[in-house]
Amino acid sequence: MRAGTTIKGYRIKSFFARGGMADLYLAEPLEGTQKDWIFKLYRWDDTVGNVLLPRFQSAAQLLRSLRHPALPAVKEYFSLPDGFVLVIEYIQGRDLESIGSEQLLPFPPETVIHWGAELCKVFRYLHGRIPPVILRDLRPSNLIRESRNRLRLIDLELACTERDLCDYLPPGVPGFTAPEVLAGERPAPKTDLYSLGATLFYLLTLKVPSHENIDMLDRTISQTHSNLKRTLRRALHPDPGERYNNIDEFEESLAGD
Repeated sequence: MRAGTTIKGYRIKSFFARGGMADLYLAEPLEGTQKDWIFKLYRWDDTVGNVLLPRFQSAAQLLRSLRHPALPAVKEYFSLPDGFVLVIEYIQGRDLESIGSEQLLPFPPETVIHWGAELCKVFRYLHGRIPPVILRDLRPSNLIRESRNRLRLIDLELACTERDLCDYLPPGVPGFTAPEVLAGERPAPKTDLYSLGATLFYLLTLKVPSHENIDMLDRTISQTHSNLKRTLRRALHPDPGERYNNIDEFEESLAGD
């Protein structure tokens, strides 16, 4: 899709990025406000289009219904002969994975605790909906740092409701997805809390968590922040029964005694 192309009331300004199944473009509306939006274009051929289109429509309807300051607005969505487009709020900033890789230093525990508290508020909103919404794809590359150190989430297309959408989705990303989900079990709000713990672990160590490196928490976190260490160890326990049951328990532990 070239710069200057007009489609469905938008003008393509430039190519923005490529990731997974989608190409991202910066676009502006032909009428009204000149606020830029992200055109997220998923392409497919006829052999898979009939299967994927209902899934993308359901996901787009779900995302458009979400209203939270940390989540990007979905303005609209529409299908094309060879794909599907989500028109999503353009969030300016850099993702935490890129920032960490560039600075080659983990983020300070105080910052990680602050961001963890922010993300707890997001999950309280998502899990408190009826039916609960499961994010499924929290990781550092999907967190954008805006001005004033505020986090915004991107790439929410794997989000689903506990009731009816999760069975049609890929399981997730090793290291950031709960191991039982990778093994084929159904996602639940509780499995999002594993991803939250994994993401905070990465920010503290710049390493994807595993059974082999979980003890890095002892070397990285001082006794001053023992609540953070305790929270992440429990959140990343391989046995789901040993983890937190809900976001309130996670947040209370993160805040300390």
